[in-house]
Amino acid sequence: MAEFHTCLLSNQKHYVSFWTALGTSLRRSEVLGLRVKDVVPELAEISVVKKLIYVDGLYIHEEVKKNRKMGQGIRTMGIDPSLSLLLGEYIEQSRLERKDLGLPSLKEEDLFFPSSIEGDQDTAFINPDSWSDAFRACLKGTKFEGRIRPHDMR
Repeated sequence: MAEFHTCLLSNQKHYVSFWTALGTSLRRSEVLGLRVKDVVPELAEISVVKKLIYVDGLYIHEEVKKNRKMGQGIRTMGIDPSLSLLLGEYIEQSRLERKDLGLPSLKEEDLFFPSSIEGDQDTAFINPDSWSDAFRACLKGTKFEGRIRPHDMR
C-alpha cells in the first residue's frame, strides 16, 4: 500500500481526489461532483447529492438518482479518520490560497475539487477523462501500471 500511496502522491493536483475515490468507493462522477457543503471533515462524513455528467458538450451537475440495483442514490457516508483529516487540511489550504490571492471566499455550492482556483468555482469542473488519464500517469512505470484503473478503486 505504501508504494501505491507514493504513486498517487506524484500528482499533487489530484492526490486528494484520488484518495477520496479510494477511501469512499465513490464513482469518478461523484468525486468530481462533490461540493464544499457535501464534505464535513469535522463529522467524518461525505454526502453524495450531485454528480458530474457530460451533456451536449458541457459538464453539468445532476442530482444523483436512486437506483437500488446499482447502489446509487443520494446518501451520506462516514469516512475514515485519516481521509477526514486529509480533506480538512485540503479545504483549509484552499481557503488560505484564495485569501492570499485576494479571491472571494469559498461558497457552500463551490466544487470541492475545482479545475482551477480562479473563476466560477461552482462550474470549474475537472474533465473526468483527464482525471483518469492523470491517475494512469501516476502508475506508469510501476508494478501497478495496467493493473489498476480508476474504476477499480471502487
